[in-house]
Amino acid sequence: MNRFSLLQLAALILGFTMASAANAAADSVKIIDLDSGEELIAPVAPLPERPLPPLRPLPLCRNLPDLVVSSLPQPAFDPATRGSIIKAVVRNQGRVATSAFIVRLIVDRTTSVNVVVRGLAAMSSTIVTFRIPFWVYNPDAQYTVTVDATGRIRECNEVNNSKSFFGLG
Repeated sequence: MNRFSLLQLAALILGFTMASAANAAADSVKIIDLDSGEELIAPVAPLPERPLPPLRPLPLCRNLPDLVVSSLPQPAFDPATRGSIIKAVVRNQGRVATSAFIVRLIVDRTTSVNVVVRGLAAMSSTIVTFRIPFWVYNPDAQYTVTVDATGRIRECNEVNNSKSFFGLG
């Protein structure tokens, strides 16, 4: 592609952007080559006006919950037990409440702890607390929390149920 056609391409791209941003059609765009000072006028075709379709939830998601681990704060050391307190914020971002489900913590792929959540209203959150009998920083901390760990709840999105934490010791 030669230099002039690259400038024309730039003019077309800029023209479309400018015409769209201003909501007005441009007949041409002036481009100035900074190296030579040469001015080029390139014709620009206006973009057709098309209204955007309204946003609609996916049909599958209208009547289903969607459980996620929305955050995993830093673990806390429990001096009384010399263990760890790990909290997870669990959210139902769906439009329907859930029945009971299991939230599972897996630490270093070796320790597993389950907590039962008795149900969660639509668009609400709860904090799940895990207590494990050792300090997770050994020397680093690595764990994963999974909501609906047994797959009991039919959800809008089944692949967003886990969140992992890693911290350097």
